[in-house]
Order: sequence, then structure tokens, then C-alpha cells
Amino acid sequence: MKQDLLDALSGRSPQKIPSKETLEHPGLITHVSGVDVYRDTRRALSLAWERLGIDIHAAPPRENASPPPDDDETWVADGQRHARYGIHPSYMPLTQLEPGGRWDLERVWSHDVAQDAAACALEASQEAIESARFLASFGDRAVRYGLYFTTLLSWAVVTFGWEPFFLAIGSDPERFEAQFWEPWAAISRRRFEAMCRLPDEVLFCHDHLAMATGPVLKPSVLERYILSRYEWIMAPALEAGKRVILVCDGKLDDMLERLLELPFAGLLVDSPATSFQQVLDTWGRAGRGFSGGIETDLLTRGTPGQVMAHTRDVIERGREYPGFILSASGQLPANIPLENLLAYFRTRDALGFPAIC
Repeated sequence: MKQDLLDALSGRSPQKIPSKETLEHPGLITHVSGVDVYRDTRRALSLAWERLGIDIHAAPPRENASPPPDDDETWVADGQRHARYGIHPSYMPLTQLEPGGRWDLERVWSHDVAQDAAACALEASQEAIESARFLASFGDRAVRYGLYFTTLLSWAVVTFGWEPFFLAIGSDPERFEAQFWEPWAAISRRRFEAMCRLPDEVLFCHDHLAMATGPVLKPSVLERYILSRYEWIMAPALEAGKRVILVCDGKLDDMLERLLELPFAGLLVDSPATSFQQVLDTWGRAGRGFSGGIETDLLTRGTPGQVMAHTRDVIERGREYPGFILSASGQLPANIPLENLLAYFRTRDALGFPAIC
């Protein structure tokens, strides 16, 4: 329920600990809902979210998911073999891109940020439609996970790729700031202004602050160009009384204390690389909202017994803090064995997270 999340983000113990999950597993969705996820994706997902006790999730899709093109869910297209994450149309290449345009430093300096502003404005208009659809479907029964992906650093990653970005910022950081960080920050602030007009009381924004081994840039560089701009970027939302949750991948251990100094209502740790105990010792003890703890890798490679023990451990440790939001750090993709997912949700159910599976 929305009120449970609002309580958790305010340091008040909710009646029910909120749960956030990204369902991608077609077998789980069909099993729980009793509806073929490829024949009626909207109904299957809506029933699965409700029956699994998931409080934070995306808007229902408008079209059915496309079945995978072959049995092993991998196929060749454009000279590359691809694998499917799950039911939604997001795919990953299993072979690296050939070196070429994305590695060209001149391509970075010739990029026109005006096209980023136009794309962001279009996304904002689509977001308003999704927000209205979600409210009509779920009301106060759930919170919409509408993620603004490119808060600041992520603009560089999605626009250029890691290698050209590192080459450019390393060769001329001041030029990169003037040409990209400043206008991208302004674009994101306008996006937050647009999000203020949505009925959503909780907003989610993402940034690529860390990799699996730690921060992507030196702390002093992150501070100067990225972290110091966050409060200005999201000021419109804060002034409008919105709660903003930061979503991050990678190993954030060394950044948790610094992130606490920023006015985020919560932190969604989307990678098991960050120590769950570190999150408890910082965000938990500070009375702020935080999510994560369940390791997708263990769900994938472990036994049902190991999954049950892991789930029990995470819930018992996390529920001591009012801001705890249960979720899998790494989502629930299609390659997790179904018996492990059932063990996960049945253990949740036994520990007070109602789940019919």
C-alpha cells in the first residue's frame, strides 16, 4: 500500500513492510496468476503483483509481451546473439559491439545536447500518461515505479558509452562540464519540474554512480561534477513535497554516508555488490528508507533451502529498521529456477509478507 511506503520513508514503522520487485519471469507470473502471460500480459501481471504482495511496481503494459523466438530464449540478429531478460522487450547482446563510432572521441565533442532535451521532454509527456493509467488501475493499493534513468552521470553513459565518456572527461574535464554536465543538469531539473505535476507522491531517479568494484570516478570528481548538483536538480520535487528515492547499481559502500547528506527520502540498492549490512548501519540507523538485501545471484544459483535461509536472514535483519523495503537486488529475471522463486515468496509469506503462490 502507498501509505506503508510513505511511513517507511518518514521513519515511521509501517503496518506492512513495503515490497518492491521487478517481475520478468514468465513462469512465475503465469503460475501465480493462472493466466498465460503471453496471451494476457496486463491481467497476468496485475494478478501476480497483487497475489505476491508487491507494493511498488510498474504500470500495467498496454500490449501483450511477445513470446521468445526460440526455446532457449537466445537468437541471432544483426550479427550478434541476443538473450532475453524476461517478458518485457529489453534485450542484451551476448557478444561485444565491434569498435567503431561509439569509441570515437570526436563523436563525443560533436554531440548536440538539444536532442537530449527533446527526448527527455517526450519521455515526460509519456510519463504523465503512464502515471494516470497506474492511478486508474491501482489507486492507493500500490506505488508506481516510474524510473527517471538519466539523473546526471547516466546521461554520459547512455549517450556515449563508458569508454568514450572516460576518454572525454579525462582529456578535458572543464570542457566536458561546460558542454555536458551543466546542460544535462538543467534538462534533469526540468524533468523534475514535470514530475511535480504528476499525482505520484514518490519519485524514483537513477544514476550510474558505481560499478561492481566501487565508484565510477574519484570521489573528488564525483563530488564536483555530480553529487554537488543533485539538490539543485531535484529542488522542484522537494519544494512540491514529493519523496525522491535514488536508485543505484554497483558497490556503494564508500558512498553511503555521503548520500545520506543529500535530501533523498530513500535509497534503492539495485546490486548485491553493496553490503546489506553497510546499508543497515547507515541508512537503516539513520531512519531513512532503503531497499534491497535479496541477492538475485543466490536466487539463481542456490538451492530452495539456501533461498529460504537467505530470505529469512534478510527479512529478520531488515525489519528492525522502520525504513526497510524488501526487494531483490538485481530483479527477478527469467533465468531463475521457478522452484527457487516459489521458495522465496513462500518464505516471505511465512514471515508476514502475504503471498499466494
